[in-house]
This record gives sequence, structure tokens and C-alpha cells, in this order.
Amino acid sequence: MKVTLYSSSFNTAIGCIYYIWGNYFQDDMQKTGAAVNQEIKIYFLSNTPDSYNSFIERLGGIKAPEYKIADKSSRTVESEVKAYLEKKLKDFSMVPVFLFSSAIQQKVWEAAMKIPYGKVASYKELAESAGFSGAWRAVGTALGKNPVMLIVPCHRVIKSDGSIGHFGGGENVKELLLGLEQPD
Repeated sequence: MKVTLYSSSFNTAIGCIYYIWGNYFQDDMQKTGAAVNQEIKIYFLSNTPDSYNSFIERLGGIKAPEYKIADKSSRTVESEVKAYLEKKLKDFSMVPVFLFSSAIQQKVWEAAMKIPYGKVASYKELAESAGFSGAWRAVGTALGKNPVMLIVPCHRVIKSDGSIGHFGGGENVKELLLGLEQPD
């Protein structure tokens, strides 16, 4: 079975955003021709070309099912990211798909997705909520491999002393995102 994923990029206030997405419909779409319960699956979302190229390379190594990448943009992805960056959207409708994750990474990312908009958690707190009490460094490592920035809001995770810590998209972008989520 060949799965087609779509790849595109667009410019934002935090730089060029690279993304890979899929568009899935219920089976009756083929029978009726009408799109029913369209769902956008997001596989990759980042502002760094190196992480994008690395993801594409890993994707090329998967044998079954084979993934085919086609150039195609998504109005949903782009409009939601832009709306978030304009403080018009707090929750994304896109569903993340984690193709390259360990069980620990997935638990950390799922726990990070529960941090509410405008709030922060320390690496230690996230480790505890993910079920890995005391493994805050492992949590930091897992967050560093997050393939879908913003959707998994790793920018909301800070050091226990209140400093922002590292961020794959750049510390300046992390500061901007944290500031963006604060009330006016």
C-alpha cells in the first residue's frame, strides 16, 4: 500500500515553516464522492530546514507501507498556524502522527499536549505527569525530538528556575511563543 503525504512550506513571523501532512476521509467518501469528516494529520511541522531534511530522509527509509511525498499545501495547516501566531487560535484541529517515536517520547509528547495555552510546566513537572518522575533530562531529550512544534507545545516547558531552556526552533522563537500566549 502506498501512502501519499504532502509537503509544503510558508513564511511566518517565526520564519519559514516546513510541514508534512496527510488528508484522510472516511471510506464512504469514495462511494458518495462527498468529503465526510475530513481530518488533517500532521506528521512534521518545524521552522528549521535541517530537521525537515532529516525527517524526509528517515521517511525515505521506511519500506512498508511506502510513503510517497508530493508537493501540496494545506489551507488548514497554514491558516491555523497563522491564526495561532496572530493570537486568534489557542487549540489546533490537526492530529499529530508520530512515525518515529519511542514509547517514552510519545508519552512525553502526549503529556506536553495537555499543558494549556498560556501556561508553562517545568521539565521536572512534565516528567512526573508523563510517568517518568526524576527523568527530567530524558524529557528534555524527548522534547528535542518533537516533530510537530506548536501542535506538541514543547515551548511551554521551561527550567525549574524559570529560565526558558532549549528549544529546537531557537530560544528566541521560544521566548516569542511564550510571550504570544500571555494575555494582553
